[in-house]
Amino acid sequence: CVLLLELAESKGELLNDTKYCLKCMLTICVITGFRSNGVMIMIGALVLLLVVYKRYWKQMLVSFLLPIGVSCILSEFFMPVGVEKLFQEKVAIPLQQVSAVVASGGELTAKQEEYLYRLLPEEKWQNYAPSCADNIKWDDDFDRQYLNETKAEFLKIWVDLFPENISTYVQAYIMETYGIWGMETRNSEQYYVKD
Repeated sequence: CVLLLELAESKGELLNDTKYCLKCMLTICVITGFRSNGVMIMIGALVLLLVVYKRYWKQMLVSFLLPIGVSCILSEFFMPVGVEKLFQEKVAIPLQQVSAVVASGGELTAKQEEYLYRLLPEEKWQNYAPSCADNIKWDDDFDRQYLNETKAEFLKIWVDLFPENISTYVQAYIMETYGIWGMETRNSEQYYVKD
């Protein structure tokens, strides 16, 4: 966040500073190396920054894609053999958004219901907690293997539900990430608030 604030204050000029770009690259390596959804977060950030700072697109591509690539290679190298990465960790926020739609009684097609209720029984979606995706993704009845086998289908449902549920998606995103951007060091929203 500090690096982004400095970038905004400089109106993008810091992207011409090698020292600043190296700090960004190191930060990106740490985020992508230690967060299961770090690559997705950084790619999303890259897309947004490319829109805001178009004229610095070359510097941003290097500053983002190089450390993401290095981190992905190192992750594969150090990942124990036979350990499958858990997709539900990478899509915690999309899963939280879909959960909010289902728990609030949002409209689903028969095909979406079939998929989602195969992923987690219908009544279990009510375990949705606004500030924590863990209640859904770590539920004993959540079929992680099925999600890993049907990643594209889950992402399609997530995209398809968006137009009719924009406010639910935004609210779910804000609540899920509140503990990150909340100013206090401790607050009740950072814990497993269920309503």
